[in-house]
Amino acid sequence: MVVDGHLGHARLGGDGIDADVEPITQEQLAGRFDAMVLLGAGAGFVITSTSDAIVGALPEEDLGVGSATNSAAIQLGAATGVAVTGSVLSGRYQDQLADGLHGTSLPPGMLASAQDSLGTALALARQLPGQAGESVAAATRHAFITGMGPAMTAGIGVAALGIVVSPHARGSQPARTPRVRTPHTEESS
Repeated sequence: MVVDGHLGHARLGGDGIDADVEPITQEQLAGRFDAMVLLGAGAGFVITSTSDAIVGALPEEDLGVGSATNSAAIQLGAATGVAVTGSVLSGRYQDQLADGLHGTSLPPGMLASAQDSLGTALALARQLPGQAGESVAAATRHAFITGMGPAMTAGIGVAALGIVVSPHARGSQPARTPRVRTPHTEESS
């Protein structure tokens, strides 16, 4: 196995496995990690402030419905986000893995299983002898990391679209008077 200072670059001859993948540098890997941290932190700040703004703008009698609607919207958004980014990541991973292992002596059934998930591919790589397994593992990791770029880009694109569209989607609403809280007093009978 030849490792030339880059993560994911492996080439092996002799036993038929020749995974020729593009190298990924540590800086590229760190950049993708930084993007995930920024997306997570941004979501944390946005969810907290928007939830507070939504509940704070509602009349007291509608707080339960508003809070439930807000929670449902957060859950729907999270599930949709996972589905979209997961689909983009999965599609890119499968394509990259097929390209990275193209022309190898890996049986087609094994390649199809490896394309199912990262865990399956790494488990199959551990079953291969010696450097053949290392080569398949390197191609698998490269395919997964390469798939993260478009998945994160899709997430950023949806977030940017939301930022642009949301100010225009409010429509007209009647002006509300601010809610003034008064202490409740019990009247004695």
